[in-house]
Amino acid sequence: MDFTTDREALLAELNLFAGVVENRPSDPLSMFSNVTFRPSENGCELTASGGEIGLRSSIAAETQGEGLLSVPVSLLARWLKEGRAEKVSFHETDQNWIQVRCGGNDTRIPGRVGDPPTLSDPPADPLCTVPSEMFATLLRSGSYAFPAAVDASVATAGAQIEVEGGSVRIVSSDHSRLAYSSASLGDGDGAADGKQAFGLGMKAISELTLLARSGDSGMRFFEGENHLFLEFGHRLLVCAKLADRLPEYEHVIPRDCPIRIRTSREGLLGAVQAALPFSTGDFNRAKLDIGEESIRIDVTSVRGEAISEVEVLEASGTPLTLHLNLVHLRDFAKSFDCEAVALEFNTPDTAFILRPVDEDDSIEHFCVGMPLV
Repeated sequence: MDFTTDREALLAELNLFAGVVENRPSDPLSMFSNVTFRPSENGCELTASGGEIGLRSSIAAETQGEGLLSVPVSLLARWLKEGRAEKVSFHETDQNWIQVRCGGNDTRIPGRVGDPPTLSDPPADPLCTVPSEMFATLLRSGSYAFPAAVDASVATAGAQIEVEGGSVRIVSSDHSRLAYSSASLGDGDGAADGKQAFGLGMKAISELTLLARSGDSGMRFFEGENHLFLEFGHRLLVCAKLADRLPEYEHVIPRDCPIRIRTSREGLLGAVQAALPFSTGDFNRAKLDIGEESIRIDVTSVRGEAISEVEVLEASGTPLTLHLNLVHLRDFAKSFDCEAVALEFNTPDTAFILRPVDEDDSIEHFCVGMPLV
């Protein structure tokens, strides 16, 4: 098969496929490092698999002949970035070489011999449809509590997506905190009755984040026997189901918190980042002295001492002192785009909630953490 297509359009697709394939320097022609081009009704279909996840997409192209072309994703993307022409053409030569031409630049890329990976088709009916912008927000605010290193527990190897009635949720935990994000889909877009939960690995969540930002109008979510299918317009991400689930995390969420402190998100983030370089150890411990007018962040370590403050906008149940992980505060403050955030808890030595103060009733976000003793 030979084909000609738009360079910028192809490069945009290859940048998405780069997060799917596996880079194997010792085996650059591995089937898990390549993207496969097939002729389709309106151009070319692109397919790649990295084992854990697979991606199918398409581009408009002028094609000639039959057959498949399979080329390394990263190598082709790097070469196309240096091109200046509008069109790029592919021509299969003898001995499994593929000639690529872009303007005045020519190259020959070795093609892979053998059958490329194939991806399953999604079921006929989706579980739900989520607007892409909403789904991107859920991913950003519900999946940042990833563990520092993936262990044998699948429940801490990524994030959990839940579909229940007319809502969709994303929850993640690293054993010391829990990030929760939920959106109401409205009438007609919900799933069947009952709660359905699915675990996704870090690689799948990372690729979903890129796809949600790709500009398509919505994400359609399908469940297969062994895979989850997430469709963004002409792009389909296929993910292997993780066998584990998060424990019953609902039991750790504090209820009816009488102590509540509200402050500026940007102010809190600035104060935390100013003190964070001086924190050490596994817990990045900092002391927070919370009063009616300000929150004072105090870090003392072998690196020195740092003190920073942020103004309190509203407070009930102060003054009090807490010892918290500064990294948790930083990650929370960086994951939202709002003017103010709230810290809520029952007592200073029990689980607390961090949540953005937002007027959007369709999306709920919060982070549950524990103070350091």
